[in-house]
Amino acid sequence: MPTVCISFSITVLSYTEAWARKDRLLQYERENTQRTVVLDDQADHFGSQDSTWLTQEEKAEAKERSDARDNALHRRNKVQLTIDL
Repeated sequence: MPTVCISFSITVLSYTEAWARKDRLLQYERENTQRTVVLDDQADHFGSQDSTWLTQEEKAEAKERSDARDNALHRRNKVQLTIDL
């Protein structure tokens, strides 16, 4: 007889766990909130105007940023060093 009680309590326990999981999943669906965040560290580093995922406005902004960065690099004062031996 004790085995029947143990197996019955295990069945009830697994049933209540399954019911709690179902309730939790339904609550997630009702709330419909975003629970994950994707952090893309390379998106800003490797972003270019050639990306097919960008809109036309975003491509124009990326091109302006790229041109500004290139102009800043080329406008640096060139240092000429002469070493006489």
